[in-house]
Amino acid sequence: MQKSMQRYFKNRPRKYAKCLVTLLICFCLGGQYANAELLTKEKKLATQPLLFYSERADVQTFIGFMVERHNFDRQELLNLFSEVEIRQKTTKKMQKLTARKLQIPETWWSYRQRFVTEGRIQRGLVFANKYKKFLRKVSNIYKVPLKIIVATVGMETYYGFNTGRHNVFNSLVILAFDGKRRKSFYTHELESFLLLSRKSGYNPLAVKGSYSGAIGLAQFIPSSIMRYGVDGDADGEVDMLHNPYDALASIGRYYRACSWQQRKPVVKKVNKLPPSALKSSDKKKWLTLNAANGEPNYWRLYKNFSVLKCYNNSSFYALALYQLSEAIEKKALTSGLK
Repeated sequence: MQKSMQRYFKNRPRKYAKCLVTLLICFCLGGQYANAELLTKEKKLATQPLLFYSERADVQTFIGFMVERHNFDRQELLNLFSEVEIRQKTTKKMQKLTARKLQIPETWWSYRQRFVTEGRIQRGLVFANKYKKFLRKVSNIYKVPLKIIVATVGMETYYGFNTGRHNVFNSLVILAFDGKRRKSFYTHELESFLLLSRKSGYNPLAVKGSYSGAIGLAQFIPSSIMRYGVDGDADGEVDMLHNPYDALASIGRYYRACSWQQRKPVVKKVNKLPPSALKSSDKKKWLTLNAANGEPNYWRLYKNFSVLKCYNNSSFYALALYQLSEAIEKKALTSGLK
């Protein structure tokens, strides 16, 4: 067999040489093509958008911080952030939601009509009667009126009927790393949320709340829960997510921490502004808002009005909360709510 092969190639030296050259050329060109194809694939992979937040360098830096500062497990955090997909549509939606807070799209009167309603007043009365004994205890401890605590729950969550449907972890991740404003604030809230989840035994992926990370009956943000949360029913843990007693006690403590003045006024309606209201030093003591008929209403503001704005930095919110509390108290005079 070997001799016959030698004779075959001996009789065809030129043809064999041509075949050999052709094979070598094909091999070289094929190798170059394969290398080019490999480089193209690598380039495509490099330019492909990241799919999960765990792949991002800034998120990995944050994970490193949590590991070093708070002794978290790195792999557990990587797994957690791997559950959050980077979706441009979702990010834009969150950015729009936070941008709304920069605008006041409605008048005072339309805002009031949304919050100071007969339904909210009636439900406030039912809620106050349900927790009356405990609310009186909280009011005595923190020197904050019962009606203010009840009205706060009414404003924030309609007495627990709407505590939020957003995934808090996802929302905070998006706002911390892709938000257009207050990124450092939301990064701090993300840190606080992870600490809170570990302390309270929450599954971070299962907690629902507002798009800005507020949770539970009182709609506290995570850092406020860590700072002001109270074990209202003395069961050994602070659970603002599920426990109404903890939430109510924490509201009282929060207002007290913001320097609520016992038995002092909140606002007072006046017929006209005094000349001093135009002075820059006195401007914060007065508020002008249009009524339903377009006529201006004038309000004298006191220290406790600023305390209500600690909860939500909006004059509309603070005045609506105060008026809701007054309406609940008025309706409850025959029910023993004081």
